[in-house]
Amino acid sequence: MHDKSNKAKSILLLSDSPSYGTVALRMASAVLEKLHYDVFSLPTALVSNTLNYGRAEILDTTEYLFHSLSIWKELGFSFPSLFIGFVLGERQAERIYQFAKEEKEKGHYIFFDPIMADHGKLYNGLQKGTLKAEKADAGRRLHFTE
Repeated sequence: MHDKSNKAKSILLLSDSPSYGTVALRMASAVLEKLHYDVFSLPTALVSNTLNYGRAEILDTTEYLFHSLSIWKELGFSFPSLFIGFVLGERQAERIYQFAKEEKEKGHYIFFDPIMADHGKLYNGLQKGTLKAEKADAGRRLHFTE
């Protein structure tokens, strides 16, 4: 149950949830819970396995994520810290950006790790050509300038 007296140590994690592998939401939740954070996590995508295998099935969870956030708002849950990891596509990115902007306006901390590569090599399915525009846009969005 959410401990409303522990709001200062609450964090919301938005990232992918792999069915196989100890990364993303699985790893972040475990580490933060060990540090006694009140962890909320919502998947941006369900992923069959980590992307380094060359193939993976990815399920978009955008509607579930935002419906869950609406319910949590009704229940009075709040998260003074927000961590954004893997984001699945432009539509989801825009909605997460709007949510993060609202959270920042409340004075909440925003942490962003776009999770796109390891050791200088892009994950399978990501293309260099589209990343320049995404990187510039992410920088603009991260600083919330219009």
